[in-house]
Amino acid sequence: MNKHILNTAIFILIFKLSFAQFFPVGGYQGGTLGNDLPVQTIQLSQGWNGISSYLNPENPEVDYLCSDIENKLIILYNPAGMYWPDEGVNTLNYWNTHSSYAVKVSGAATLQIKGTFIDYRDIYLQSGWRYLPVLCSDPVDVATLFAGITQLTIVKSIAGNGIYWPEYNINQLNNLQPGKGYYVKMNGNNTITFPESTDQMPNQVSYNENLVVSPWNRVVTTNSSHTIAFIERAVELFEEDDMIGVFTSSGLCAGVIRVVDEEQALAVNCFADDPLTAIVDGLSSNEPLNFRLYRQNSGETFEMIATYASIGNQGQFAEHGISVISDLKLQPLGINSNGPESVRLLPNPTTGLVNIEGVKGETVLVFYNAFGNPIRSQTLDSSSTIDLMDFPKGIYLVQITTSNGVRFDKLVVN
Repeated sequence: MNKHILNTAIFILIFKLSFAQFFPVGGYQGGTLGNDLPVQTIQLSQGWNGISSYLNPENPEVDYLCSDIENKLIILYNPAGMYWPDEGVNTLNYWNTHSSYAVKVSGAATLQIKGTFIDYRDIYLQSGWRYLPVLCSDPVDVATLFAGITQLTIVKSIAGNGIYWPEYNINQLNNLQPGKGYYVKMNGNNTITFPESTDQMPNQVSYNENLVVSPWNRVVTTNSSHTIAFIERAVELFEEDDMIGVFTSSGLCAGVIRVVDEEQALAVNCFADDPLTAIVDGLSSNEPLNFRLYRQNSGETFEMIATYASIGNQGQFAEHGISVISDLKLQPLGINSNGPESVRLLPNPTTGLVNIEGVKGETVLVFYNAFGNPIRSQTLDSSSTIDLMDFPKGIYLVQITTSNGVRFDKLVVN
């Protein structure tokens, strides 16, 4: 039995047996409907997304809501059920505004929800994990929303890098964005209340978390992640712009974070293998966590030997697990003579002419547009200048492949 068939079966089985236990959801909240109703627009990127709505849909039937994106929709689910069109599965039936959802799409898509603003904006949070929606049309400061909620452990993005972990003074999330979906873990029960929407007509906002470009392979953000905090003496070894990667046993980078302030604790989400793909693209349950640090200032790569605090999952991956690293040792791995880490694209941003430096052997560059489509491939065997004057202004992803590995860079064309 291949991975796709096996993991699809496991996905359904785990969902039925355990999701409702760990992620309780509240009931559907209705609202008064009118003739001229506001519309919320939610932009979805290819792959996994976390979504929610601040409108009670005029027609809450899930198959109706998703009809405009059904040609790209792979699966939509929360603890109440799933909508999986290709498999003929719909155990969700109705949209619940008081829950968020994990959704996977085959390409960029736009979901529109027409309805009324939510009157009941309280969320009752039980101990453990649950799906967290955003119940207003404006960004909400996460620290303000949870002020005084001593039972909070962590808030993190669904299929994203955002993390709020107040115990360690970590706030890499800042605002909860309308249309996005989140996970929250509580160590007790409490209630939060979202503010009232300030706009009569909601803004149509497309929001993407800041992309952290891995110096190794491109990280696949899936619907399940393990969150790792670096605190105390572990942080003392970091320098600004260091890149920290979490790796599978086979050497695949499954999570990455850039050090912005070397004096502050920080956290990284590393992602589970996607059960809906035929390849291994993330970590498996109980797989050891491996760490590397790439120091951009010197081009050095280090293996990171971690010492864990005696809480959570200590060094093994668990879906929605947490680990805390209190001390680190760095073991130099050296600089590859023909490694992707040595290749530099300058200047960045560029107006069109780009100097490719640090090429010490056959190097293949593939340029991808904002939709993830390859638009140019170029092979080099020495440092040189390439002309991108025909590229429209925008942000591009560049895959750099050498005999010693693959890395992705972001390139801005002005």
